[in-house]
Amino acid sequence: MILRFFALFERTDDYERPMTEFLNRYMRDGRVFDEAKIQVLCSLFERTVAAVSHSLGERPFRPERNLNAAVFDSVMVGLACRLLEKDQEPDAAAVDEAYRGLLGRKACRDAYVRSTSDTLVVKRRVSLATKAFANV
Repeated sequence: MILRFFALFERTDDYERPMTEFLNRYMRDGRVFDEAKIQVLCSLFERTVAAVSHSLGERPFRPERNLNAAVFDSVMVGLACRLLEKDQEPDAAAVDEAYRGLLGRKACRDAYVRSTSDTLVVKRRVSLATKAFANV
C-alpha cells in the first residue's frame, strides 16, 4: 500500500496496467533515489498519514466494511498533493467533509468499485481526489 502511494504520487500520469508491473518499474527506478529524495518522500508520507488520522479517524479508506486499496491510494495521493501546495496543515473538518463528498460521488464510487486497475480508472480516481482536497 505504501509503494502504491509513492508510485501513484510521483507517476500517476505514467500509470498503465497492470498495477503490479507499474509498481515493479517504480521499485526498479527507486534503487537509485538519493537520500534527499527519500527523506522528502518519507516526510510527505508521514504528514499525509497524520492528516488522515487526525481528520478521518482510525478506520479510514473503508467505504463499506473492508479497507479499499483504490480509496486508499486516491485519498492519500490527493491529500499529499494538497500538503505540498500549502504550508499549513489542512482543517480536519474540511478534510472529512471533502472525503465524504468524494466518496458520495457516483464517478468516484465507480472508480473504486469496478475495474480498479484500469488505466483510465486509476487516473480518474486520483484526479477526483486531488481536486476534492485542493481547497481544504
